[in-house]
Amino acid sequence: MPSSKHCNGLSLHIYENIYSNKFMKIKHLVIAGGSGLIGEALVNHFKGQADRITILTRFPKTSFSGVHEVFWDIASEKVGEMETPPDVIINLAGANIGEKRWTSKRKKVLLQSRVASINTLSRWIKTHNFKVDYFITASAVGYYGDRRCDKIDENEKSGAGFLAEICKQWEAAIASIDSNLVSHVAILRFGIVLSKDSALISKMVPLSLMGLYPYFGDGEQCVSWIHIHDVVHAVSHVMKTNNRFQVYNVTSPFVISHKQFIKEIALLKNRYFFTFSIPSWVIKMMVGEQCELILFGQNAIPKKLIEEGFTFEFNHIHAALKDVI
Repeated sequence: MPSSKHCNGLSLHIYENIYSNKFMKIKHLVIAGGSGLIGEALVNHFKGQADRITILTRFPKTSFSGVHEVFWDIASEKVGEMETPPDVIINLAGANIGEKRWTSKRKKVLLQSRVASINTLSRWIKTHNFKVDYFITASAVGYYGDRRCDKIDENEKSGAGFLAEICKQWEAAIASIDSNLVSHVAILRFGIVLSKDSALISKMVPLSLMGLYPYFGDGEQCVSWIHIHDVVHAVSHVMKTNNRFQVYNVTSPFVISHKQFIKEIALLKNRYFFTFSIPSWVIKMMVGEQCELILFGQNAIPKKLIEEGFTFEFNHIHAALKDVI
């Protein structure tokens, strides 16, 4: 837990109220979408802290030692049987946003996979009358739409575009959670997660071998990013708070432009390199509406985490990229 010197002006009373559950022992942690990048990191982190960890998956394969896997299906809203009820649920489920082209059919899958996951978990909790301490669900900074580099915090309204609409409906589904059964609810709006296993890093390998580093558009759109280490510890932090409901930007306080982001990668991988722009019109012609993923910018500040005294280990992009490249 952060020390009192990091309270950022909070009174002792408020500070103690935020952290009233600081010594909570996790009996049964259930993670939906636990086989993804963030899910695997959370499993590894909490293996020694939770009495039992269960991953909800459509394809049980027992890939984690000492971790249980249970089948679930959001289409039919079914969740397999468990020996013990959950006291913490983390929902990371949702079809990969950048994996396939955004056809009308794919856009429907992207939206439904997120909304239906929350609805399935909500119904499961109600059906079994589970008493859940924490329900934590993922969202994304895409909620804000294209803000270029304007500073925005968790109080900002949702923006325009398909990503913003997905996030808006995704978060709205939280209303289905019964507050009489779930004590604390948190929505985590993730920025780009940096990890040795992230697709962003691996996709740059072919061009980096030649010292070529393209950036998109004018490159001035901001990139809200966060190191996987800080993601895990931010989730752990949220589980120690006493907020009934809270939205968090899970991003580094130090945002960077897309062009500078690419340059930082180049500096770490090559002695000699060449950065160049792929014009916006070319990207729009190639991928259509999906250009939102690389042309839209957000300068999402983690105001709530900072106010609660959370300490980031990776504040600056150079150190974060150096650790994962």
